[in-house]
Formats: sequence, structure tokens, C-alpha cells
Amino acid sequence: MFSKLFLFALPLVFAAPAVKRTEGDITFYTPGKGACAGTHGVDDMVAAVGANLYDTQDVCGKTITLQGDAGTVTLTVVDRCEACKDTDLDVSPAAFEQAVGPKDIGRGKGTWVFA
Repeated sequence: MFSKLFLFALPLVFAAPAVKRTEGDITFYTPGKGACAGTHGVDDMVAAVGANLYDTQDVCGKTITLQGDAGTVTLTVVDRCEACKDTDLDVSPAAFEQAVGPKDIGRGKGTWVFA
């Protein structure tokens, strides 16, 4: 019985691509005219990625799923964060509150992935 189940499940294990989750600092900023074009506000679910990541990958308009202590949000990359590491995100205040917590904490940790 076990060997039949193992043989059935084996292709599923190797067929599933690994999802790269990134853990980093999450901060918030006041969005405006972003580096990706367009203008966004504090209630929009948007993010800025680290300058190196922005400069070396085609990230504009990509979707990110961010999970923090307060919940999970879906964000669109619209900007470049000069002070952020590749693992960090700078998000709108609304996204910060939904995923990380109250703005007065200023900075939190989160796990995110390109969706």
C-alpha cells in the first residue's frame, strides 16, 4: 500500500516548482508618482521594492503577496525604494496596517513572494 502511494505522490513532488519566499523588513511610505509611472495614494495596495531589485529585474506592475503579523495583503509594485535591501518592502500605509500592524510601530517583519 505504502509503495503504491509513494509512487503516485513522487511525480507530484518533483513537478511542483519551489516558491521563493523572502523575509525582510516592512516599512511604509506615502505613495505618489511612482518610478513605474502612475500616481497612487495612501489607501492603494502598492509597494516599492529595493533599488537593486528594481534596477536588475522587471518588477513594475508585478503582484506581491505579503504576510505579516496582522494579516496577508496583495500588492502591486509601483515604485523603487532607495533605502531598502532586496529583501525589504516599503508599502502604502493601508497595506502596512493590514499586514504588519499600526503605523506607530514604524517597522515590522514580513514574508513576501511574487505571485
